[in-house]
Amino acid sequence: MKIQKLLFQLTPFLFAVTLFFTSCDAIKDATQFDISYTLPDQEVNVDTTTFSASGVEQLVAEGTVTINLDSLKQAHDLEGFEAAEFDYVKLELLTPQDIDLNWIQSIRATVSTPTIAETDVATYTKASQVSNVIDIQVADVAVLDYMMQSTFTIKIYAKATLPLPAPQIDMLLKSKLKITVQPI
Repeated sequence: MKIQKLLFQLTPFLFAVTLFFTSCDAIKDATQFDISYTLPDQEVNVDTTTFSASGVEQLVAEGTVTINLDSLKQAHDLEGFEAAEFDYVKLELLTPQDIDLNWIQSIRATVSTPTIAETDVATYTKASQVSNVIDIQVADVAVLDYMMQSTFTIKIYAKATLPLPAPQIDMLLKSKLKITVQPI
């Protein structure tokens, strides 16, 4: 009898505690939102010496990206970052303008830091005719740990069909991050 009375008295308290914790998670989920962060374009210069043989993967571009996380937090009045992943990675032909990118067989984009191992974030395998832009298929890979280092390296590896259509090919690497944030 005493146990039933005690349980009856504790029921409203337990209900309130359960509602409070459930509501906190619901509020947190409801207030999260994504921001887009376009990374600076990086020039990719490929010449006839870049590739030693057809179908052999070679490093064609390497660039360092620096993100000022404090200014990003202040600009959006944020408490912190929940997640980050690449929204897109693209290669865009600049010159010469009279060729296309059909000579590229495959591409692999990676990120790394001095303390975190290199990991693939996007890949492309030629399936049909290509014009002057390649949308590299982004993987569902969390990159928040890389971003939190403030500086990380993006590398582009490619396999090509030789001979290249021009002695010098200039492209731009374009990419954007999707960052899930928690407001204050």
